[in-house]
Amino acid sequence: RVPELIDVVRLLGDCRVIGGDLVEVAHAWDPTGRTGIAASWVIREALLTWWGTVR
Repeated sequence: RVPELIDVVRLLGDCRVIGGDLVEVAHAWDPTGRTGIAASWVIREALLTWWGTVR
């Protein structure tokens, strides 16, 4: 459930994040591509949450 995971990422917005890792995106086992799409949304939200205001 991507919306719930994105909510967790946003809740961690005040934390000092020094790294991240995304695992278990296996395109060979997901012919619809949903895993990759969900992973990209989570990474996007993480970047915007933690570094979106830095210019």
